[in-house]
Amino acid sequence: MDFAGLICNSKCLILIDAKSKFPIVADMKNDTTAKSLCDALEQVIDWFGPSETLVSDNGPPFNSYEMNQFYEKYDINHITTTPYHPASNGLT
Repeated sequence: MDFAGLICNSKCLILIDAKSKFPIVADMKNDTTAKSLCDALEQVIDWFGPSETLVSDNGPPFNSYEMNQFYEKYDINHITTTPYHPASNGLT
């Protein structure tokens, strides 16, 4: 999971399923705070169910207190990638 931007003056949350390579893109409207990230992931969970594992970089929204509470709520294993090594963030 990672942010891409600016696309049409908006940032997007990109999620890619590791097994099927199915992409999910959520419009974040330039709001990449932990609260808006939780809201976007709640919507994805409503559609597809919770993921067992999420991989992200070490960006502040992904490692915030709110996100750690979110990971615990849905029993999601959060894995962070090596700093300054974008290739380890997988397909995103």
